[in-house]
Amino acid sequence: MSLDPAKVAAELGVPLDPRVTDCTLAAQAWVETRRCLTDPAALWADAAVERGAILYAALLHKQRSQAQGFPGMDALGTFAEDTGATMSQVYRLVGADVIAI
Repeated sequence: MSLDPAKVAAELGVPLDPRVTDCTLAAQAWVETRRCLTDPAALWADAAVERGAILYAALLHKQRSQAQGFPGMDALGTFAEDTGATMSQVYRLVGADVIAI
């Protein structure tokens, strides 16, 4: 299984294009690296993980669409509150692998 670029395009409200696909693939790679101990089939069957990946892909797309990077970034490089909140939501939804010691 993998992340569907059409779902990312729908989240953004834009047509499916190569930029959406690139951001989707980058988000998928990030999630699979973060959750590398989880079987990919089980990982992508989790609706929360999929939702977090879609949000992350949408953030990547928005970053690439803005001349200054992430929307709302000020001259000092501080992220807008909504960007930080979204990234917190991404981390919560995607989760992390538990490492047994």
